[in-house]
Amino acid sequence: MHNLSGYAGTIGLPSVSSVRPVHTAIIKQCPQFSCSLTSRAQLIHEFRGKKKNIALLPPLEYARSSSEVKIIPGVGISSRTSANSVRLYFNKGLHHIETVAVNPAFSSEIVLAHILLNECYQTTPKIVPMEGGIERLLSNANACLIVEDSEFLLADSDESIDLIDLWIDYIGLPYVHDILVCNEQTLLPNDLAGFLDIGNIAQQLIEQEVNEVGEEEITNESTALGGKRESLGGSFYYRLGEDEIESIKEFFRLAYYYRILHDIPDLRFHTIESTKVIPN
Repeated sequence: MHNLSGYAGTIGLPSVSSVRPVHTAIIKQCPQFSCSLTSRAQLIHEFRGKKKNIALLPPLEYARSSSEVKIIPGVGISSRTSANSVRLYFNKGLHHIETVAVNPAFSSEIVLAHILLNECYQTTPKIVPMEGGIERLLSNANACLIVEDSEFLLADSDESIDLIDLWIDYIGLPYVHDILVCNEQTLLPNDLAGFLDIGNIAQQLIEQEVNEVGEEEITNESTALGGKRESLGGSFYYRLGEDEIESIKEFFRLAYYYRILHDIPDLRFHTIESTKVIPN
């Protein structure tokens, strides 16, 4: 275990099942940091308000403040195969999607849907901000977007599209759900050491569980994550490698093309040696 020069800070993680291996790895590697779990919307609010020094956030949130934050390398949450974590449901018999109901808190997933519906189906449906279950959402729109955070995510159906699977097939790269970011002056180079193995440790934890129980459901006993039974094995990947970085850059490029981002941000990585910039 690394000693991070006695620095103590705050880390925020979204309270979703896929984050469990990262949470465990951070507690093991960086015990002097206060690490808490909260809703994604609250986490974004706290990080923007600098109440959290470090946070696991969608790449879109990094893009919106890239001049003030850096990416901690080597760790993220991505999907290389279908994870059933972002799914678009639509009314039976629908031939053209004109409206999509979605919780406005899921801004990154809304952008993903906007990109893929334009790229793959040449349609730009109107977004209807709304909370609730699938039945309520579909009674107010042609389709609805349901995300892993929600208790309403269902299994595959004929009246649905797995957007993560669609991204992987269309772009040819994994989809990156979250990356670990820190405010500009949060970490000194020596403070970073304990974070560099988090992705590897998280990946090893989930691979160990898969080896122990095969592809069966893994029981999540953490009350902080809701105490649900979750199927994580094989669905999520926790190392931030070259393919994941290329995927983030492609997401930014498409978001810029569709005028969601005002520019394409560079990826600025916090490293022990120096700040590393990967041009867009």
